Amino acid sequence: MNSRERLLMALNHKEPDRVPIDFGGSLSSSIHYQAYYELRRYLGMEPSSIKPEDIGAGICWGTLIPENDMYERMHSDIQAVGLGKPDAWQLAITHGEEYDTYVDEWGVKFFSPKSSYYYDCREFPIQKGTLDAFKSHKSWPDPLDPGRWRDLRQKCQTAKSTGRAVSAFSVFGAKEGCTMM
Repeated sequence: MNSRERLLMALNHKEPDRVPIDFGGSLSSSIHYQAYYELRRYLGMEPSSIKPEDIGAGICWGTLIPENDMYERMHSDIQAVGLGKPDAWQLAITHGEEYDTYVDEWGVKFFSPKSSYYYDCREFPIQKGTLDAFKSHKSWPDPLDPGRWRDLRQKCQTAKSTGRAVSAFSVFGAKEGCTMM
């Protein structure tokens, strides 16, 4: 039984050969990049090639999509594939004395105290909760930005070829949308 079959069997309320394992198949089951670095070191694995700035919009949570060797090491039955980085927006972290900050593609400013692992939303482009304020806001992200979709099909096919179930998700809009394949 491969991982995909195991997961589908469990989701259909049938007993698979073992309980499916999800390590990093979604934001909820992923791992903070600093803990990921430490886990790789503890397990004697090569250092990660993923840098915090590679995480893009997901930096506010600090979670990442693990590398393939970690999926194998953790015997994960699920592998995540995320949308790419938009061409029209790039993560730019400003390092200050008290806080690190960045502005996401929606115009929301995030703050991370120097002692924290996460970012908090503190400044919003729409100040009033009115329909007029919403309609007057002009700088919306483009969901069709080519960078989001570039190579997505190939990434999904490559992940599916492992025999794992593929979880395709995005942090577009700071909400997790998830589809299983």
